[in-house]
Amino acid sequence: GGGRMASTAMGASPARPGPIEAIAAAAARRATPVPGVDPATFVRAYYAGVDPDDLAGRDPDGAADAALAHLALGALRGAASAVVRAHTPAGPAATCSVLDVVTDDMAFLVDSAVMALDARGYGIRLVVHPVLWARRRPDGALDGIDAGPAPSATAEAWIHVELDVEAESELLDALAPAVVAVLGDVRAAVEDWPAMRRLALHTAIDLAAGPELPTLDDTAEARAVLEWMADDHFTFLGARDDDLVTGDGGSFLRPVPGSALGLLRDEAHAPALVVDDIGASGPGVDPAAALVVTRSDARSTVHRPVRLAHIGVRRHGPGGVVTGARHFVGLWTATAYTESPFTIPLLRRKARRLVERAGFAPDSHSARDLTAIVETFPRDELFEISDDDLARIAIGILHLAERPQVRLFTRVDTLGRYVSCLVFVPRDHFTTALVRRIEAILLDATDGLAVEHTLRVTEGPVARIHAIVEVDPRRRVRLDEDALERRLAAATRSWSDDLRDALVARHGDAEGRRRYRRWRTAFGPGYTGETDAATAVADIESFEALPPSDGLALTLALPTDPDDPSDARLRVHRSGAPIALSGILPALEHMGVEVVDERPHEVNPGAGPTLWLYDLGLLAPHGVRTDDPGLRARFTDAVGAVWAGDAESDGFNRLVASAGLAWREVAVLRAVGRYLRQGATAFSLAYMEQAVANQPAIARRIVERFTRRFDPQAQEGADVACAALDAEVDLALDEVASLDEDRILRAFHAAVRAVVRTNYFTAPRPGTPPAALALKFDPSRAPDLPAPRPWAEVWVYSPRVEAVHLRGGPVARGGIRWSDRREDFRTEVLGLMRTQMVKNAV
Repeated sequence: GGGRMASTAMGASPARPGPIEAIAAAAARRATPVPGVDPATFVRAYYAGVDPDDLAGRDPDGAADAALAHLALGALRGAASAVVRAHTPAGPAATCSVLDVVTDDMAFLVDSAVMALDARGYGIRLVVHPVLWARRRPDGALDGIDAGPAPSATAEAWIHVELDVEAESELLDALAPAVVAVLGDVRAAVEDWPAMRRLALHTAIDLAAGPELPTLDDTAEARAVLEWMADDHFTFLGARDDDLVTGDGGSFLRPVPGSALGLLRDEAHAPALVVDDIGASGPGVDPAAALVVTRSDARSTVHRPVRLAHIGVRRHGPGGVVTGARHFVGLWTATAYTESPFTIPLLRRKARRLVERAGFAPDSHSARDLTAIVETFPRDELFEISDDDLARIAIGILHLAERPQVRLFTRVDTLGRYVSCLVFVPRDHFTTALVRRIEAILLDATDGLAVEHTLRVTEGPVARIHAIVEVDPRRRVRLDEDALERRLAAATRSWSDDLRDALVARHGDAEGRRRYRRWRTAFGPGYTGETDAATAVADIESFEALPPSDGLALTLALPTDPDDPSDARLRVHRSGAPIALSGILPALEHMGVEVVDERPHEVNPGAGPTLWLYDLGLLAPHGVRTDDPGLRARFTDAVGAVWAGDAESDGFNRLVASAGLAWREVAVLRAVGRYLRQGATAFSLAYMEQAVANQPAIARRIVERFTRRFDPQAQEGADVACAALDAEVDLALDEVASLDEDRILRAFHAAVRAVVRTNYFTAPRPGTPPAALALKFDPSRAPDLPAPRPWAEVWVYSPRVEAVHLRGGPVARGGIRWSDRREDFRTEVLGLMRTQMVKNAV
């Protein structure tokens, strides 16, 4: 029957005895739980087959206690029975639960016990499974352990499994009976395996002696399959004969008494294990076939946790009438999966018919590819598939070599119990997450109950996912394979595919593909995991517009809900050296926004230097509506101006979002504030910034008054418009609750009304602002200026310099000029200037 068996005998010497000797020494200090068995000798045999690395870090006392507890459990065992205990060892050092088993040595024990634990979700920390030669008295009491095979000794499997958790007591109480049941299945299968193998050979002989069937070739192939199975290609786990009985409710199978072997001894197993394949019908099903291969509805509890293979051999009476069937359930062995299907009975006939049907020349490339497809076709599927389905699917797979793509091939089980789905995806798209998405889609499309899959990923261009979807056999499955394939293709698309299509849609086929070749590998997984292709195209365009070095571009994405200020994102595109986020965060904070997260990305296009993208999540200030159509441009222009040094980073910049002002309009208020500060106002610059920013509606009207007065394109009716704006400002000021804010805003309003000339609407080049803003004031209209007041003042402001030109009259020979680049000198210097002006006047 094959399978893994423990093979370490008493007295074997470990390759590295260090850890085992330490455990043996600890055991020697303890009393033996079984008279006549030396604790140290037992421990050496017990751990002899364990990897020394698994023992090296263990506490010798704890390991000795675990082995001797197992010895105490095995002190009494009845013939042909298993002793099983699932428990958590007592004591503070216990960190996991333990399963201990003592039973007769036989195939599949360890595999099957571990399967029982896996099925219940337990992880495994350590497995110890020596084979010990035990001598027992008639009552099952352990009388001693021999060093090797002896006439009076029996080979016993002692299995010790440490779980990775400390299980709850009620779960452990249920675990031991479950393992006992599994070990009973193992015993039934192993004990009856020789009888089941003989039954298969006798069935082959009976087929030869039975009534002549419509196709002698089918009978001969069925005989060959049974003989091949008996030649160590099939692990027999159960067998039974059934008679076909016809009654009022139709035909049904009735077990032949005394015929059940292996797992089918237990009548509780039979309904799930035996398939009524006599009534199988549908495309590709031959009702007169001597042998039918399909899958059982149940998974194996022995050796491997897979669906059992089910072989039904029909029994025919006179005239070829089916009178019953003989059923075999079990597992194909490893050799059944590795031998060429062109040499396996039943499969060789399907393979030969496929090649003939394809019509390729024997030595052609297509013929060789088709042969490779058959060789690697899922073996269980190949046993069950019809000739027509095999031809349809194999030829479809052959075409994949010409152009790797997503393809789906489905086959519904003849009994309607499951849908077999072969899904092929380009190998470079294959991920574990993709497999989960495909499983979910298949379950949804078939209204499936459960799904399991196997994978085949090679160096070829496509990966294969073979999914078996369990469905309700009472509901007929109807699949639109083309529509389902399109759903899978959409789920399989990679981010790179979406980028290519988006670039082609934006720039046309030739140019789009050219850009795709440059940018397809530029972005890392952090970027592609959070950015869609449309945003990537916009990022690419921003990067391509940058100069090769020291370039900066900004884009702002606003939330769709205008009343929700969250989820705004600012994307900063940078060429040249990377920037420290600390260099740009203060500017954003002065704009009134809060930076809630930062996602920096390094971008490496196919040609050119490394680029940088900083994706910043922003929270807009309360009251700002994100549906303002000009907000994006104003905000990014202002941040860019601050970065370039054309605008200062201070509290006035809050007005960009709250008052709807452009950064140059904000610069007017900033220049006025600096002018008032040098005029010896009592308020600090920071306090004035806060006061103006707290009243964005008034600040906006003050700026509107300035631009309406001096815009050379809007002079008609300017006086009337300015008077109306002045009235609006005065009315709004009456509603300001803070006295300081009222005084500051009135000073700003008065100063703007005192401006008589400006260079605001001139530019050295079309489309560019002046390098510095010049405002000519009539001091007599500015009530907050201290006396004496000059005839005129020209205030010049830029982020790099501030200056004033004081004139004592209409004709002045140069007047008195002052400039300052340092804030803390202004008040002192202006005082000296005004003193000099008084002396000159005298």
